[in-house]
Amino acid sequence: MERQTRTTAPPSAPGELDPALWQGLFSSEVKVAASALCDGFARLDPAERAIVVDAVSKRRRDFSTGRLLARRLLAEFGHEDFPLLRDADRVPIWPANVVGSISHTQNLCIVAVAPCHARLGLGVDVEPDEPVKTGFERLVCRPRERQWLESVDPDVRDRCCRAIFSAKEAVYKAFFPRLREVWGFRDVEVEIQFDENRFLARLPASADRAEVEGRILRRGGWIASAVEYR
Repeated sequence: MERQTRTTAPPSAPGELDPALWQGLFSSEVKVAASALCDGFARLDPAERAIVVDAVSKRRRDFSTGRLLARRLLAEFGHEDFPLLRDADRVPIWPANVVGSISHTQNLCIVAVAPCHARLGLGVDVEPDEPVKTGFERLVCRPRERQWLESVDPDVRDRCCRAIFSAKEAVYKAFFPRLREVWGFRDVEVEIQFDENRFLARLPASADRAEVEGRILRRGGWIASAVEYR
């Protein structure tokens, strides 16, 4: 008798993950939600569905999970069923009184939303806590970052490189919606302190400040980075 393989379809709505995984990533004013990816395309607003109607299934799951999580958080700020569209730069168009950020990777999505009066920008990134490919550091790292990588245990070096990547992604997401200037990975330099779950990012001259602090966590097989600034 042939054994039949049964596959389980992804849920149609996001299921909240344990908030302890992200505890300490942001200040208390920031609302955060995270979930495994769901097949929530049918639950989107029609204008949101139009954005990804021709996309592949994985892209639809990424997009719909992020939008449905954002809808849940925006309701806490008084925006019920707000259609989260995007502008010409593919940046989400949040309500006027909030800032937000969305990140997804593999089978995980995380969304952060905060009131505008509390901060100018917000950025979040999530990555699997797995090694990067050999040579990836040459694309992402500045000289001092590569020196730091050489100083850490070789068994975790490639994971530390992914952490650098994640921190820079969070920085970029926090600043681009306001500045609208494209930064390369090597335009930003980060210094990570895992024992304090934080990092310091030195910014390009085009920023309105020399540096910004961020938070970084390694929990449950994930690397999560966040930046919020006033």
